[in-house]
Amino acid sequence: MVPTLNVDNRGNGSAVEFFSHAMFTHGADGEYRWPDVRYSGIGKRTILEVFSAPSLRCQETTSNPDLEEQVFTYYSKENKLEGAGSEWVADSAEFMAAPYPSGGQFLFDLSYRSRDTNNMAHMSCTTLDSTYTAYVKYMDWIQTVTVDITEGQPLNASAIGRSNLFYDVMQSVPTETGFAYSDSTFYNFTTEELFDMYHGSQLRTIRDTLVRALSGAISAFGTEGYFTINTLIQETKLAYPVYKPEIYTFSDIFFDLSPSVIEDFMKNVTISMLNDSEDKISTVITASNYRSAYVFKDRIRLVGAYGGALIACLAFLLLGFGALLQNGTSASSGGFLQIMCTTTHGDGTMNKLAKGASLGGDVGVPMDLKNLNVRFGVVTGRAGETRHAAFGTVEDTEPLVKGL
Repeated sequence: MVPTLNVDNRGNGSAVEFFSHAMFTHGADGEYRWPDVRYSGIGKRTILEVFSAPSLRCQETTSNPDLEEQVFTYYSKENKLEGAGSEWVADSAEFMAAPYPSGGQFLFDLSYRSRDTNNMAHMSCTTLDSTYTAYVKYMDWIQTVTVDITEGQPLNASAIGRSNLFYDVMQSVPTETGFAYSDSTFYNFTTEELFDMYHGSQLRTIRDTLVRALSGAISAFGTEGYFTINTLIQETKLAYPVYKPEIYTFSDIFFDLSPSVIEDFMKNVTISMLNDSEDKISTVITASNYRSAYVFKDRIRLVGAYGGALIACLAFLLLGFGALLQNGTSASSGGFLQIMCTTTHGDGTMNKLAKGASLGGDVGVPMDLKNLNVRFGVVTGRAGETRHAAFGTVEDTEPLVKGL
């Protein structure tokens, strides 16, 4: 069981739970006002499975001559910045955005100074009732979410946007299984119609969390008459203010916007809201266990380095074995025989010098003995005939050759 967003959850169907599960705030007569305070700040959430949510279909358009009027239907033309007394100037506009109903649909129009062209660009977005299919993947505790969206029909602004929308519910009589309308009904919706209005209002709530953050206006940026109202767009990475060092301030502002950017904003906002609901849904979880392993993409370098080292070592080993075969002695097996067979040459110079040393440590060693060059080689006995291997001076010995 995983969390999911169920915009059609109305609790047990009573009027009390009808509004307690609503994502929007209603007015005194039951009209839709705005998103509930719980959704003013949206955190990152975890989701799985299929759910209903809004999407935006945006496209570039020509200038909307009514957009300025739509913006200031909601907002004042007097700057709300602290210490600023400027007012809106349409001729120096850099950004305008506002939602409004038109033709039975919820539209959201934007006009902005484009970073690509330095001129004003225009966009219009329609709110759709869509179906989201989310796929969540965790790799080393890092979550990756991908979403497929099946677009539905545009939200019915004529039905959802009417005044006193849920007045009948507010005036109803709660019952154990639902509610009963009183005599003061306004619309007298059927249950199916009422639930459709509720569904659409929930989707409108999610859409408004984005739209209300972007709506507003900016004009005369970088001047004494700089004006901004409500919108947060200038504080995002999509805004590119131009700074002129010679006048010690910003002189202009541009925006890197497009239809796909606004559509992705809506997707991200929807995903961020999904885990808020207490509703649960079952889904299939696929768990894969991975074992860490080192992978060398460039195998030639790996094999070449280790192969070269192995060949070099093998060559030296072969040379060493060859030297042993050529210069071996009968004492090659080790043990005490090595000491017996490698004694010094009794009549040699080395022994004569060694006999002159005392037992007093290093100070008792003659300088000639310290500087003596010694090797293990072939020495000849007194009779001049006996030859054997022993330690002696270079002058008293011959190089040891194979066969001795």
